[in-house]
Amino acid sequence: MNLPTRTPLLALWMLLATGLPIGLAPATAAAQVTVPEIAAPTISPPIADPALVERTNFGLVLLMGDLDVDRPWQSILRARRERIATAIRACTDAPCRIRAFRWTEAEVAHGATRLAKAPGLASRLRATGTFARYHDKSDAQLVQWAWRDLTAAHDRVLDIYGLGTPPRYPAIDSISFDATSDLLSKLIIEATNLILAEAKVAKIRLREDPGHQLALTLLQLNERENAGFFSDLDRRWNAAARARVKTIDWSRWPHTLILVLGDGPDRTGQAIGSFGKLRLAHAVSLYRAGLAPFIVVSGGNVHPANTPLNEALEMKRMLMQRHAIPDYAIIMEPHARHTTTNFRNTARLMLRYGIPLERTALATTSEGHSVYAGSAAFDRKAMDEIAMVPRRVVRRLSPYDFAFLANSASTHRDARDPLDP
Repeated sequence: MNLPTRTPLLALWMLLATGLPIGLAPATAAAQVTVPEIAAPTISPPIADPALVERTNFGLVLLMGDLDVDRPWQSILRARRERIATAIRACTDAPCRIRAFRWTEAEVAHGATRLAKAPGLASRLRATGTFARYHDKSDAQLVQWAWRDLTAAHDRVLDIYGLGTPPRYPAIDSISFDATSDLLSKLIIEATNLILAEAKVAKIRLREDPGHQLALTLLQLNERENAGFFSDLDRRWNAAARARVKTIDWSRWPHTLILVLGDGPDRTGQAIGSFGKLRLAHAVSLYRAGLAPFIVVSGGNVHPANTPLNEALEMKRMLMQRHAIPDYAIIMEPHARHTTTNFRNTARLMLRYGIPLERTALATTSEGHSVYAGSAAFDRKAMDEIAMVPRRVVRRLSPYDFAFLANSASTHRDARDPLDP
């Protein structure tokens, strides 16, 4: 079976999603592949790419381009900066400053009205694929929905990582400071002063907006730049598998891949949870039975909160070192923080690497978890948390495994979770 032809729009989305600068194509030939060495576990914090954090969370900002410089839009941004500067002069504490940097309802409404008329902006958004949930909207509606998502994303980061508002999953996603501490207060005062001082430019672009800059600063200060981890995923960690994809005759395989859902450590210092070890061993048996040419290991830096250990990397390490699975047969998905995003992020990699979505993949996990992952309860939770169901169950193979089809709308970026949008 031939691989589906990539459209120009899909090709552009693939480039934006790789973490590479625009104009720099990822390695495609086997001769260009750099196979990673899987070293011993490390307790060093992961290194985040701030450009990838910005692109994945706030992509609209970077897609504005020259549209930022028209006079009505400049008036909106300038008035907002002046409002913030005036407001913080009256503030007597750090929370007051954070609230001043939030978007007002009037600013959001004025921005939506102006951007809906911006020539060519809707085409830019559609071309990326990262606004896939809005593909059936009119151009004006698409831009307005994307704009409201962006401003809400800015405010959400300010609320959670500046004010200490509890997130949906407080045990793993909360602010890294005591929200009432003198330290955080001093950091916020200094950060807001610096941002406003550096924003005095002749023409203000959305990228220099004080709220945008403060959101990025708070993610950095809280060590919450998870979205920027593994910027070299395609070029390094998945390079061998990605090169092999091009050689696969999919008609010879029952399924495209075996997705192993991550399991966080049971205790401090443990790299992989106990159930995770059993899941990997079972996935190895499925792989050796010839059910799929690839094993996908999915899981981010999740448990415990702010852990330096990455579930997908540790699973890949175990597959290679304990089970002798070759590097070219393993695809890492190192960002998912929940079962819903295990499936969503895997679909993104399938699209990016050219793995056909019209053929079934396998999901394997522990028995109880498998029941949930294939259930209507999962579907409801996915709609609530990421506004889409990223997989359709086709059939169950065992208490641990089911075949599914991935949803192409998974390319949509959802900044309600800034650690894995």
